[in-house]
Amino acid sequence: MNKFFKTLYITIILLFLYFPLIIVAVYSFNSTKSTTLWGGVTFDWYIKLFSNKSIISALLNSILLTVIVTVLSVILGTLGSIALNRFKTKLTKIFFPLVYLPVLTPEIIVGIAFLQIFSMLDLKFGLATLILSHISFCVPFVMIVVSARLNSLQNNLEEAARDLGASVWQAFFHITIPELLPGIISGAALAFIMSFDDVIISFFMSGATVTTLPVKVYSMMKVGVSPEINALSTIVLLITFVCVIVINVKKPTKNLL
Repeated sequence: MNKFFKTLYITIILLFLYFPLIIVAVYSFNSTKSTTLWGGVTFDWYIKLFSNKSIISALLNSILLTVIVTVLSVILGTLGSIALNRFKTKLTKIFFPLVYLPVLTPEIIVGIAFLQIFSMLDLKFGLATLILSHISFCVPFVMIVVSARLNSLQNNLEEAARDLGASVWQAFFHITIPELLPGIISGAALAFIMSFDDVIISFFMSGATVTTLPVKVYSMMKVGVSPEINALSTIVLLITFVCVIVINVKKPTKNLL
């Protein structure tokens, strides 16, 4: 009986999490624009999606922005976490809690702050301001993840490499970075998701020349979201599920006995 209730509980939780996504995927094949009336199965919205230049342009802008932000955030976040971990001083206890501040600060406040700063500096709002603002809230996530990985490691391997004649940079690239690689990959994935999904800060920073996909969808909400967005969401969901499955599939191990 307990097994039945556990199964029922897990099923309810999964339905709660995935039912909205299933609805989006189903209605991406609806021949009508209505979300309450089913008009039959069609692939027209997928065809119109790839011919919609504004949505495709916003998607490409989001991908370009996210890739640049992820790379820079990983570099800065990894180096910053190593610096705070290895070069401990009396100020380290003050600096490291400040890393959490951008994570805990509401995005609306961060967006307004950057809006005022860039306005004072007379910077043109566009891709550059988007990159700078996104890095500001992605770097802390990378630092937190990489620092957690650093705290679980020991310096014995790096010290042993130095004793065997390796230089500082050789020990760093051949010992430290491979040991931190799981944390770096996790931080990169988190930065990619945070940057790609951001709406509020991007809304303040995008300006009139560059529009990201979340801001484009948000602006479409005022006049009604086209089913083309459902088609795009379904494609993104499919790619995400495939990536998750590929990552979690374990390679079969041969029985040596």
